[in-house]
Amino acid sequence: MCNDYSFAIEGHQDDAAWFDFQVFYGNIGLNQTPETPILGAVSGSGHITWPEGTPGEGIWRTFTLSARKFSDGSVAGHMQLNNHGSTSVWKGIVDCLIVNDNQAFVAGTMIMRGSEHLSELFTFAGQVIDGSSSGAKDQITFIFQIRELYTDICNGNSFEGAPLMDVESGNVTVRDNS
Repeated sequence: MCNDYSFAIEGHQDDAAWFDFQVFYGNIGLNQTPETPILGAVSGSGHITWPEGTPGEGIWRTFTLSARKFSDGSVAGHMQLNNHGSTSVWKGIVDCLIVNDNQAFVAGTMIMRGSEHLSELFTFAGQVIDGSSSGAKDQITFIFQIRELYTDICNGNSFEGAPLMDVESGNVTVRDNS
């Protein structure tokens, strides 16, 4: 079971207030009880620098991410990415989550604000590696507007090959309770 909010976006593409409500109130696990076991989770925040050879290379960004997958298959979570090279702020709902040992894959729907793309909705996918158990740096990546990755993650498949960025200041934690 995966939360796919793309159906709910139809007719609300220009309704920023509706999306903000969904990001912060509509997907926080309200149907879960304290007895609902959490199979996996990812949380964290920090600073990253976009890698060389990619659009926006060298630009410093801050992120926050929090998501949980419950034993009934439902997912609750959100993310935010601030671009300090412009006024862009991306806010998203995490629709799907895969947790495997110290790695997590997320997929969701987000909105970008503060640029010419005000209120544009699109999909995102991300990978997080919690390096704390091995003494390595935590790493993260976000990929935007590739629906196939979103669909793959929501179907339980991970992906490889995206450039990972070291979390320069901050921390991410991946918990696999399965």
